[in-house]
Order: sequence, then structure tokens, then C-alpha cells
Amino acid sequence: MHARQRCRHARPDVRGGRVRPGRRDGHGQGRRPDRVHQGPGGVQGVPVLHPLRPERPEGHGGTAGVRAVHARTRRGRARPPGREGHGDRRGRRGRQDAPGRPDGMRQGRFRSRRTCGRRPVKRLPVVIAAAVLVAGAGGVTAVAVTGQERVAEVVPDPPGGTATADRGDLVQQEQVGGTLGYAGSYQVTARAGGVFTWLPAPGSVVRHDERVFAVDDRPVPLWRGDKPLWRRVGAGVGKGSDVTLVEQNLKDLGLFSGTPDDAFTWATAAALREWQRVKGLERTGALDVGDVVVLPGEIRVTEVTSVLGAGAGGPVLRASGTGRLVTVEMPVAKQAIARQGAEVEVRLPGGARTKGAVASVGTVARNRDDGTAVIDVLVTLVDPAAAGGLDGAPATVHFTTERREGVITVPVNALLALPGGGYGVEVVRPGGVDLTPVELGLFGNGRVEVTGVAEGAEVRVAAS
Repeated sequence: MHARQRCRHARPDVRGGRVRPGRRDGHGQGRRPDRVHQGPGGVQGVPVLHPLRPERPEGHGGTAGVRAVHARTRRGRARPPGREGHGDRRGRRGRQDAPGRPDGMRQGRFRSRRTCGRRPVKRLPVVIAAAVLVAGAGGVTAVAVTGQERVAEVVPDPPGGTATADRGDLVQQEQVGGTLGYAGSYQVTARAGGVFTWLPAPGSVVRHDERVFAVDDRPVPLWRGDKPLWRRVGAGVGKGSDVTLVEQNLKDLGLFSGTPDDAFTWATAAALREWQRVKGLERTGALDVGDVVVLPGEIRVTEVTSVLGAGAGGPVLRASGTGRLVTVEMPVAKQAIARQGAEVEVRLPGGARTKGAVASVGTVARNRDDGTAVIDVLVTLVDPAAAGGLDGAPATVHFTTERREGVITVPVNALLALPGGGYGVEVVRPGGVDLTPVELGLFGNGRVEVTGVAEGAEVRVAAS
């Protein structure tokens, strides 16, 4: 913007041997055409652009990118030297040369009311206001323009994203810590007589009909059952549960074709002789006490208490089952949430999750070191392989306390507290977002049951 030509008095640049200082604005602050500062929003290097000062190319005596405003020469004669200060009295205080301009060139607006014979024009303050929104990656750029300066400001998009209001089942859970281990604990003994010639290593797993140890090179295998043999089972023995146990194990091995019962028959004897042949034993058709180790299932050796060459008899090793479980010390005040047979979710070390079931709920309370009364709750894993080889590691069991089926839920971080009380969610619609009040229901797994939002609606969520 350039000042209009005046009718006369082209004011000289130097009067009375001194340079005329440049004007300042109404606040006494000198304008610097090369001023660059940090605009709102932390945008570095945004120039303060003055609408009254067009940019000035480099090489014209000023700062690069800023163009000085030069008043054009006035028509007529120059003002006599004796009239300094006459006719232009406003804004003279504290004048100084404008940086980046030729000597004597003043800074500021020209405010003289003189005209060249024309009707005086009343000047009004120039106020320009504009807002320009430019969509861009990561936010919106707003450019504000005023009579003083134009500053670019980056307005970021609201943090977070969107989620869908889904219909489904919602459960509320209570978390209780436990210890991951193996199911069962057993003490294995050997019948007196002979010398140990083979023993398993700690950590090894013994399955059905595999040897647990050996005495005088005679393998002693593992059979399944809920009680040990207490007598010799062979021809002439009376009926009993031990006969049923022998026939059931022979049937599981594919050697007995009949239906297991408590009567010893020729078919039982024939199946025993075949089993002895396979094991390399003397085929007697009978089974003595100590010929097999009877336990509920497969075992995992935890400790070997005997040594090779020692005389057989007494304890040989300690073992556990191969099934994985979590032992939970349940506070008595919360024991109602543990129901035998109930499904639970188990969070394993490392964050992996797997399904489980409550195997047993203790009835005898005991005090922990902190004085809390607890009972033992055993939780078995549906997939034991999910726990790997971890033993004694901490785990967290999620017990279900309440369940709602077929309800609409949204993430908890989609809720907004309303000024008048209650809660609402921002529903994204074409062309905008609506703040919709909702009624809350059950909370669980990071979601909340809501009423007032349609299924499938897209809602805004806060950044996590």
C-alpha cells in the first residue's frame, strides 16, 4: 500500500542537519518490516505480514522478503526549513529511522489530511478479519488476518478415534490372583526286595503303561486307578474292585475284549499273559503287589528321593499330575463368586489368556500372613499346553459375577459427562457430530451397556 501523492511540499529527507526519525504506531512501538516471530500454536518462522506493507524483494536496501513503503514526492515546492514539525503533529514523538530503509525514510502511516484541492476524505481504521481453514494431514490450519498482522495457526484434530456401538453379551468380572502349577501331588513307593536299576529324571513325564522305575532290570509301569493293588490278582481270587482295575487297564491297552467286572476269568488270565509277553516278563497270568504303580493318571516327576543301586523299598520319588491348574487364595468375603464347575478366564504370565474351569472350592479357611482369611480355589486350564512349562508363576483369574445378553455396548472411553448431570456419547453422522444422552447399565471388559444409541452407530472415543 502506497501513500497518495500530495499537492505540494515534497518533504526533504534531512532537515536542519539531522535525519528525520520514523514514526511509530499508536502504541509507541516501532514497526520492524523484517519481524518474524512464533505464531499461535507453536508454528515457528511464521512472518507477521502487514497488509499496509507489501513485501520487498531482496537487494533493495532492506531485509529479504520485506518491501519498504516509500512516500512519493509531493507536487509543488518543498517545505521551507523553518517549518519543521508544522502540519504533521500526530505521532512525532520518539520517531526513529526505520531499519532496512534508506537514511531518513520514516516508518509509520501517513496521516496528513492535506489534499490536492479535493474534498477531504475521512479515514477509517482498517480492520480486516478472516479465517481460512485448510484441511491437512494431522489437523486443520487456521490463518487469522487482522489490521495488525496475519498469523498461521495449526489446530490439531481432536485426539482419539471412533468405535461402533455393538450388540452382544457383556459380562462383569472380578479379578483374583493365583499361582500357576500342576494338578495333584503324589508320593511313589516301591515294594521291598531287589535293587533300583533305573530311575527317572526330575521333570520327566510318565504316561500310561510306561515304566516309573526298574528293580533288578524288571520295569515297574504306571497303571491308572483310584486305589493301589493290595493282593495278588490271579486264578482263584475272589471278586473285588482290584480285579476290575486290572481288566480296565488291559482293555485300555487293547488286550482285553470283554466288559471289565469284578470277577477274574480265563479271559483275564489270557490278557495278563499277553501283557507279560510284551513287557518281557515271566508269563504267569497273574499280577503281584508291586508289579505296577497305580495312580489316577499321567505324572510329572518333581523329585527323586532314591538313588541307583539302593535297595528297593519305601519312597522312591515325588510327582504331580500333568494337568495345569491355578491355585487361588480366595478371600472369604469373595468366596460367593467361585462356583464349582463355573467357567473362568485365566491371564497367564506374558499377557496370554486361556479358558479354565473351577475344579474345587475349599471349605476350610486359613489366615494369610497379612491376616486375611482365605480359602483355596483350584482352577484347571482347558488347554494345558497354553501354560507351557511354567511352574509357580503368578496368574490372574477372572471370575464372572454378572452377565447380560444381547445388549448394546460402547467403549467406556466414549462416555462424556454432561453439564447438567448424566452421560452422553458423540454420535458421528453425515456432516457432523451429535451429542446424544445415554443411560448406563453393566460395565465389563472395557465396555459399558448403553440405552439411547442405535446398534451400529459410530461414536467418538477418547485417546487411550
